[in-house]
Order: sequence, then structure tokens, then C-alpha cells
Amino acid sequence: GFDVLVYDDEHCEPANYIRAIKKFDFVVVSPGVCPRHPIVVAAKKNAVKVVSEIEVVYRLRDNKRKTLVGVTGTNGKTTIVSMISAVLGDEAVPCGNYGLPWAECAERTNSVDIIELSSFQLENIQAFCPDIAVFSNIKPDHLEWHGGFENYFKAKLNVFKNQTKDSWAVVNEEDETLLMNLNSLKSKVVFVGFHSMGDHFCILKDDYVVYARDGIEERIFRIDKIKLVGRHNVINMLMAVAVLKILGVSNANIETRLSCFKLDRYRLEEIENNKGIVVVNDSKSTNLASLIVAIKAYEQKEMVVLVGGIDKGEAFDELFSCSKNVKEFVFFGQAREKLIETAKRCGVFRFSSFEDFRKMIEYATKKTEEGDVLLFSPACASFDMFSDYKHRGEVFEQVIKEVLS
Repeated sequence: GFDVLVYDDEHCEPANYIRAIKKFDFVVVSPGVCPRHPIVVAAKKNAVKVVSEIEVVYRLRDNKRKTLVGVTGTNGKTTIVSMISAVLGDEAVPCGNYGLPWAECAERTNSVDIIELSSFQLENIQAFCPDIAVFSNIKPDHLEWHGGFENYFKAKLNVFKNQTKDSWAVVNEEDETLLMNLNSLKSKVVFVGFHSMGDHFCILKDDYVVYARDGIEERIFRIDKIKLVGRHNVINMLMAVAVLKILGVSNANIETRLSCFKLDRYRLEEIENNKGIVVVNDSKSTNLASLIVAIKAYEQKEMVVLVGGIDKGEAFDELFSCSKNVKEFVFFGQAREKLIETAKRCGVFRFSSFEDFRKMIEYATKKTEEGDVLLFSPACASFDMFSDYKHRGEVFEQVIKEVLS
């Protein structure tokens, strides 16, 4: 059995929980609890182990024959998990930061657990070790939570922490920051991207997805069989294919299942309308990196871009240096003052700002002409106006359809 301490932020005196925590062997921290929370600090000061749910499940699970695939990175995690799961079907359970909590499915009879891993979950692992670790990319995010990029990146790199020579690491060769921090890896590495690296890779070559193991290459399928928007989603698909090949899935099954794959909602989702403009609902965009790849996905078209929400501590300068095809930025939410200030400092004045969400959308549609893209890719958290990114996406879709009708 376990003793349980119920902590109440509003009514518990700090001295009380500091005294109480000394008798515990470990503290299980929810992903939303900041490392600087008083109870976490008190535990560490008193040599009480602080662990995450995935660490506890890893230690207590009975079914140790399952293959564990851990997927992390700043962006693309859910897409990669969804693609792998779509191909494996009933053999796999998507869980962790996506789908079910791992604790709910760790003892199921499926053969593979595909665990989406946030930096919050990886912050406090000790023994957890996926058989296959996938690292999609690294960009600034959750800086206010981790206290800076270095801490955030360090937490993400924990996905490789306990791997051995029998483990696999699937990494994005396009991410220079990630590549420069792989020196301590003990696992076998599959490089994913557009150039062959090492003995193991999964790349796009002459319009074919090509996988190599121990230097022996094989063509998997033609890229035009898969309907994807954006270079970043091609990388996501290649990472999923790499995992599936490590797991021994046939080329025919991979091609058949992925050719039917659709991205989860609010990820570069195009909304049908009869006005001749391309409306893109990218509400899942909660950081600058995701907005930039969204702009690049439509770089051949002129666009109006809607940005805003709760600032997560990022500098937005890069946005205004890679958006020559943006006719106008429309800012909203708590971050709009910072966005305005940054735009002016970067010499960009083609912007407007709104407090009212509907008026912002009405204005944006008037600025968008036939053939243009109206891109809703907030690059910020949603909690100033919405319960989460899904709620934000739902409201945007509802309003844009009303306005365009």
C-alpha cells in the first residue's frame, strides 16, 4: 500500500508539507507541475525521488515483452505516433501524451506501446528506456515552464538516457541542433531526411522512400502515394517508416496503410469554402517553429496569417525574416503587444491587431483575395481565450464558415 499526501496550494502551509514529504520514498509528478513548484523543490531538498508517471509504469509493469516506442520532439510527435499506429492497427496502442495514459494500457495484450513523450514527462525519468526512441526536432518551446531552452532540450534528450547498443534511435538529420548533441548515444541510429547518413537511414530519394539497414538500401514506395502537406510532414512520415521497418513491417502493409492516412484535425487542415481562398486551420500550432513550417508549406502563395494567444517565452524575430509571401499578419490574444513590438523592431509594418476574435476573422477574410491562403496558425498557447487548441480550432472553424457564407 501507499501513503498519500494531498497537497492544496491554497490552504496548506509550506512548513506542513515540507515536514510531511520527508517520510515518502518518492513523489509522482503530474506533467503539468512545474519543476520549481514548492513541493517538488521540497522533495529534492530532502532527497525524496521525484519521478513521472511513465517512470512508475515502467518499473511496475508486468508485461516486459512488449516493444516500447518512445516519440518525442518539439513538433510532429502526434503525427508520427498516429502514422505508426495506423499501420500497426490492433498490434499497437498509442498512449502517453497522446491517446490513453500509459498506466491505462501498459498491461494490455498488444505487442507494441507507442508512447508520445513530452518534456514534462521526460523531465523526471530514471530507468525508463524505450526500445526505439524517436526524436523529431528541437525548437524553443515551454521556456517559461523549464526556465530556458537548455533545460527544455536536456529533458527531451532523456529519451536516449538509458538506451544500450541493442536499442534504436530514430533522429531527424535536418535538425542541426539535435545532430550536434548525439555524441553520447549508445544505441543504433537511423538518420531520417533527404541525404543518406551512416549505415542506417530512411530518406526521400528520386521520389521514393528508401530505407537502409546495415548499408543495404531498399525502396519502400513512391512518395506520391501519400497525401501530405509540407516538408515537415514528409520528415514525420519518414520517421514513422523507419520505426515500422525496425519492427519488421512489410513494405506492402506500410504503403497500403499510409496511403489512407489523414492527419489529425487542426494540423494544416484545409477548410472547404466556395470563395476561392485556401483557409487553413492549424490551431495545433502552439510554438513559433510550427508556424514557420506552416508558412513554408504554402510559400508559393500569398497569405494572411493569424497569430496570437498566450506567449510561451519565445522571441518572434525569426517569424518576420521568413515571411516574404505574407501580405499581412493579424495579431490577437495576450501575445499581441509583444508581436507588434517585435514586428516593428524587425521593420515589418504590414500587421493589424484585434481583441475580438470574430472581428479579427472578419477583417482577415476581407484582406484575403481569390487564390490566397488564410492561415490560422497561432504559434502560442490557447488558454487566454479557449480551453485548449481543439476548442480554439472548433471556434475558428465555426466562425470562418459563418463569415464566408
